[in-house]
Amino acid sequence: METKGALKFKHSDEKGVMHYVTYKNEIVGLSFIRSLKIDYIDQFKKLEVSFDLKSSDFEEIEVTVDNNLEYVQEVYEYMLKENNTYFKDGFDGLCVLKFHKK
Repeated sequence: METKGALKFKHSDEKGVMHYVTYKNEIVGLSFIRSLKIDYIDQFKKLEVSFDLKSSDFEEIEVTVDNNLEYVQEVYEYMLKENNTYFKDGFDGLCVLKFHKK
């Protein structure tokens, strides 16, 4: 797996794509705190994910949410530096998703 890129996710009836990076030996991405994805993770602690955007296969992965503002800012700035983020207008209202791939 690459150290940065995009992944596909799905849960319930929602599908989407998000950017990720490897930061401090963890696979992380950013999301709005208020979203169906976060509600789902809060309830089930997982998402179905594919790191291959062309694949139709998904793997169930444990995901945790970190909304510590200092950590969110660190990840946000790192993703900007890596030029691999959807979010470019600040980190207010964002959280970090940590993907615990086995």
